[in-house]
Amino acid sequence: MTKPTEVIDEYPLSAIHQNIDFSNRFRLEYIKHLMSLSAGIFVISMAFVNNFFDSTEKVSDLLFLKLSWVFLIVSLIGGIFHLRFMDSFFLTYRLTPEEGNKKRENASKIITLFESIQIVAFIIGLVLILYFGIANI
Repeated sequence: MTKPTEVIDEYPLSAIHQNIDFSNRFRLEYIKHLMSLSAGIFVISMAFVNNFFDSTEKVSDLLFLKLSWVFLIVSLIGGIFHLRFMDSFFLTYRLTPEEGNKKRENASKIITLFESIQIVAFIIGLVLILYFGIANI
């Protein structure tokens, strides 16, 4: 077992801890920014759609706009669960090493699932709203 003052593979333990902390904060910001973008695009598109068009009867491909809203909301929900299970992941370090490793393995799978949902739904929502915008300009 290493001591805090020892060097691991030419890096001091404090540098390793600093890098882990940085990557954890980076991931948190990444999740939050994706959620903010999803919410912002959703709100702006919903709030201003009536301002852009005098009547929705003239609007073509309105279904794509509505589907984009659904996917942006799914992305937000995916982000909420992504954050929730990240919290569960870090709480497993309070457990015994054997139990913690088992729970972290399960949490990692769930985190990957919700991260995928968040990203894929965001991209699909973005593409749909882009298509709607192009079709109506």
